[in-house]
Amino acid sequence: MFAKLKIKLDDNTLDYTKSSMFQGILFEKIDTEYADYLHQQSFHPYSQGIIKQKNNEVYWCINTLSKDAYEKIIIPLLDSKLNEVHIKKIDKTVKLIKKELQIQESKELTVRFYSEKPTKKIKLDFYSPVSFKQNGYYQAMPDLRLIYQNLMNRYSSINDMEMFDSDTLEELLKKSSITKYRIHSASFPMEGTYVVGCVGSIIITFFKNETVSKYARLLFDFAEYAGIGVKTSMGMGMVKKEEL
Repeated sequence: MFAKLKIKLDDNTLDYTKSSMFQGILFEKIDTEYADYLHQQSFHPYSQGIIKQKNNEVYWCINTLSKDAYEKIIIPLLDSKLNEVHIKKIDKTVKLIKKELQIQESKELTVRFYSEKPTKKIKLDFYSPVSFKQNGYYQAMPDLRLIYQNLMNRYSSINDMEMFDSDTLEELLKKSSITKYRIHSASFPMEGTYVVGCVGSIIITFFKNETVSKYARLLFDFAEYAGIGVKTSMGMGMVKKEEL
């Protein structure tokens, strides 16, 4: 079960650089025991962050990847009495204007895999910095191997079906390529330091293999809930997929 809660905020000065502060707010609203459980997980069953749209509207987006996470994280935030939050670090109170909930059963992604025609191109918009950790260092450039590998591992962590397979990964890399991009580096503030990533958009084109295209589409459908790369629970790696 995947869920996305979009909360419109009454403050257009906020952007993704404040996302980690909203993670603190999230932990204030959920059960302490569950919060302790989340701290122990290598792959978190949620992602969250601030998205500032081109029209200057600002949303706090919280995505969950399981029924348990939905019940423990999103349900408390849907409380009608919760109509504002206080950001302690900058001593600011922000009103919550509107809440929109979207739910999708995970099996719907599998059904779509078998029933819908593949797409030849997919555009990914990176709303907040996307970065990967490799050999102890952060990798800011969007590398398809790292993107696919990250999503396959994350899907496996919340699903009974093992998604990561080296042969499948190699097939994905042979039959797809980043053919257009408009990106730039960006820093994400985190606990007194910064993680460098990239924001912008990339277009991925698929070559002569319907199965690869369908498989990649499934992963990118999942990415809209899970995020891509490191620190997605803090606000990095927020992504939107568009089929071209």
